Amino acid sequence: MVVLTGAGMGLFMWLSESQHLPLLGFLAPDIVTAILNGHQPVGLTANKLANASRLPNGWAEQRQVLGFG
Repeated sequence: MVVLTGAGMGLFMWLSESQHLPLLGFLAPDIVTAILNGHQPVGLTANKLANASRLPNGWAEQRQVLGFG
């Protein structure tokens, strides 16, 4: 069961907007799960994701760039 709270809820709501939804298909599954569970790094905000227009395709690189590494 996934319970959305606090910053995780805000990021999920931002990601679920139609223009941002395609990003979910490219993020590493564990990053999406962490966001849904509210366990993303403190500095990872909706604005940071919006400005990360050149996210690497590789999941390991995504983790590093977004602060999960």
